Amino acid sequence: MLATKLKYLVKILIVEKNITSINFLSHKQLAVRNIPPSLNNIGLLNNHFGKFGTLVNVQVHFEGDPASALISYSYPAEAEAAIS
Repeated sequence: MLATKLKYLVKILIVEKNITSINFLSHKQLAVRNIPPSLNNIGLLNNHFGKFGTLVNVQVHFEGDPASALISYSYPAEAEAAIS
């Protein structure tokens, strides 16, 4: 079940223009929006975004939105790698 959820999350991120938007909030932070609320949990987001670098913080329900998350990395290059 977890593997299926991760594949779905990755698929969402690949087609981000249609489903999810990812914006830089700072050089180390990404605001991820339009995540299905059932997948917007720290474990799944940590597993996916952790592949690109050292996560400093993962905040779900960013700005009170159940479909948003804030992903914070140690270095700007890691944040850039996550969206490229």
